[in-house]
Amino acid sequence: MRGIDHQQSDMFSYLSPEQRVRKDHPLRTVRGMTGEILERMSPLFDAMYADGGRPSIPPEKLLRAQLLQMLYSVRSERLLMEEIDYSILCRWFVGLNLDDLVWDGTTFTKNRDRLLEAAVAKEFLVQVVERAPYAISQKKRKRIEECFGWLKDIALLRKLKHRGLFKVAWIFTFAAAAYNLVRMRKLIPIPAAA
Repeated sequence: MRGIDHQQSDMFSYLSPEQRVRKDHPLRTVRGMTGEILERMSPLFDAMYADGGRPSIPPEKLLRAQLLQMLYSVRSERLLMEEIDYSILCRWFVGLNLDDLVWDGTTFTKNRDRLLEAAVAKEFLVQVVERAPYAISQKKRKRIEECFGWLKDIALLRKLKHRGLFKVAWIFTFAAAAYNLVRMRKLIPIPAAA
């Protein structure tokens, strides 16, 4: 018997985004490592923001979204916001619920520039490097050209859309941290689920 093609305008689900992302997905390891690093960076984030006023986009969500942009070669902030809006995987990685509104591309860019001023990318890279298992890394070390090839092709550094030494250095530093997370995902064993 042929099934009926029901058109559904609303979606209700009892499954969270956490349950929808498969357990062996490569982003799980990257998100876990990123979460630990961002938690250690919390005092830096506290110092960047005023105690009063209107709440901004949490810096942890900004950085996770920026990682997605580099990991999936998303060309612009507008396209990144569109991708986060309709992808459950992206929403889960960034830390948004399915009903949460996604930011406007301009709002995202303005909030990200605050991180640029506070040298967050440099601190993020330092935290990633501190966490790396160098004994294993040296045994499985790849050629340096592979790293720069990844930065050019995947993280979109071949033709930068940003101008100015300060912005380019920030983007390069953050892209290097993203590459290290991808590389470390393959080197660090996955912890057993509780």
